[in-house]
Amino acid sequence: RRVNLLTDPGSDRTDRYGRLLAYVEAPQIDDVAKQLLSHGLVIAWYPKSAARPSRADAYETTQTAAKASGVGSWAKCSNFPR
Repeated sequence: RRVNLLTDPGSDRTDRYGRLLAYVEAPQIDDVAKQLLSHGLVIAWYPKSAARPSRADAYETTQTAAKASGVGSWAKCSNFPR
């Protein structure tokens, strides 16, 4: 499947290991990370030393809703993954 990779205009394009840092969009999913967050499968995280990503607020809101709903990993562990 083809996906679109979009870098954050306010963040670095790569991490210290040279890996591309990008948002992933798929044909039927506008924001893959947000979808994973809404299902309680990942957490919203970025290094404290890095610039705040432009989607951080939306991701944190989505994560809070998933946690409150007890979906995905939140159903098993209220402080997943930490």
